[in-house]
Amino acid sequence: MSPGAPPSPPATRGDAAKLVPRPLFGGAVAIALPEPFFDVSPVRQIPDNQEVFVTLDNDQSVIVELLELEAETDDGEAARFHFTNLAEANDATGEAQCDVLRVETLSHADLPHFPAGTAASLLTGRQLVSKFDKAARDVVDIYLGVVRLRAHATDLLVSFNVPRPADDLGLPAPMDAVAVREALKSLVVLDYGLFGQS
Repeated sequence: MSPGAPPSPPATRGDAAKLVPRPLFGGAVAIALPEPFFDVSPVRQIPDNQEVFVTLDNDQSVIVELLELEAETDDGEAARFHFTNLAEANDATGEAQCDVLRVETLSHADLPHFPAGTAASLLTGRQLVSKFDKAARDVVDIYLGVVRLRAHATDLLVSFNVPRPADDLGLPAPMDAVAVREALKSLVVLDYGLFGQS
């Protein structure tokens, strides 16, 4: 798969949809997402460790997931580790089906609601994904944020999935690189009791 240029943020957000706070896991966590995203849990069964939001018009999705901390994985490699697991779930493990475009460390300024020194990273990648048993695969831009809550033995993942089908007309998308950063900046744990005893 030839990734081409990495997804790049527009100069301004202009007419982009505003971000709306969304409670997660019974209000223990919160994140702000663009208005077009809606919670799918009323219409689809979702695992207890996930929250899933989608758009109706262009099939974008945001998945917030709580996973057991991969203690043997270095902080700098955690995003790649989880991206590889996602590729396996998407049956996109071939060299031509899965590309990591960049991985960057997130600072306290990027995640102001977490303690200074919290290990976190943002991976930008692409996978070729076949949905609904279609023969053709769609290119999906994936922004994967990983926050490592070592004191609570938890990896907090936020994945933003932006399909780019072959017939993409270049319509405006509610989720882009700028919105991803804004959403991650809003991420906050309001009740650490969610993780049980640390």
